[in-house]
Amino acid sequence: MGSYAIAYYFATTVIAVITGIILVLSIHPGDPTIKEDLGTGMDGRNVSTIDTFLDLLRNTFPENIVQATFQQVQTKYVRVRPKILKRNDSDYLAAVANGTFDYFKPSVEYTEGMNVLGK
Repeated sequence: MGSYAIAYYFATTVIAVITGIILVLSIHPGDPTIKEDLGTGMDGRNVSTIDTFLDLLRNTFPENIVQATFQQVQTKYVRVRPKILKRNDSDYLAAVANGTFDYFKPSVEYTEGMNVLGK
């Protein structure tokens, strides 16, 4: 009886692998032409893995259980432009004029969408 179970397992696994290969060859996931149509996304800012895990933890234990039914916590990056430096160096002035001194500060905000983790 155990050999039938092992044979059934291998047969269904082979069928799943063949189905997956057929789907990959027909759909072409990760096609570069699809990526070109999507645009640039978040202007080159990368989302931190730590921020994602912290958002997951914040959504698991919400501050307000009623608010968690229709909002969830998400870390967003806000562009911060520091004050202009008092130095008279042309390099610093050129950097301020070009906007290279701007940086992104993480801020925790509530966004619309049901928090399914904190229910």
